[in-house]
Amino acid sequence: MQESFLPEFGLTVGSLIFCVAIVAIIYPFKPFQSRRNAMLVAFACLAAVDLNPAAIRNVEDAASDRNATELALGDTRPDPISPAENDAADPEAARAPTARDDEAAQTVPSERDICAVMTSFEARRWAETAAQFRAFQEAGYDYQPIASEIEERTLAIVRPLPVSQHHANLDGYRLLAAIRPENPRYRQKIPEYENRIERTRLVAVGALRQNEDRVQGIT
Repeated sequence: MQESFLPEFGLTVGSLIFCVAIVAIIYPFKPFQSRRNAMLVAFACLAAVDLNPAAIRNVEDAASDRNATELALGDTRPDPISPAENDAADPEAARAPTARDDEAAQTVPSERDICAVMTSFEARRWAETAAQFRAFQEAGYDYQPIASEIEERTLAIVRPLPVSQHHANLDGYRLLAAIRPENPRYRQKIPEYENRIERTRLVAVGALRQNEDRVQGIT
């Protein structure tokens, strides 16, 4: 180990002195004093390297040993995977986006859907508006902003209505129940007004029959 180290060390020192001598040839400085002395030192370093082939041979042998070791052990690094091979290993990643993927990525109603909701609400087609909100729920959309606005505006219309306006109240609470299906108060109002409408119909039918009976008795 020591025998192989010494020639290599001498070669390194000689190379360093040679480089310093070359610099001194261009810009003379101590300890060379002159360009002539620097040139002599440089030539001496070259001669020492030529006369010391053992150091060069040791360096070449060390490099050869490293190459042989790498070949014996093999290159354990994994081969790079090309984009084509990666796509083949993952068919889902290679598949081009489809219209269904775009729909799945959509989490909020489109501007067109929101415009349709507002149009039907403003026109008092509240059954249509309720159906649109149920469609949002089935699609899994986050429709809370538009729902809050429509709920507030619907309550502002329905609350002042007299109880006798059965159909208007029923339409309003059906819409509110569609917007907020988790609210039990809205759901309870629906059968309440349906029963009121049915009772009113029965009363009207009974009164009509009485009138018919009186007319038939007179005639």
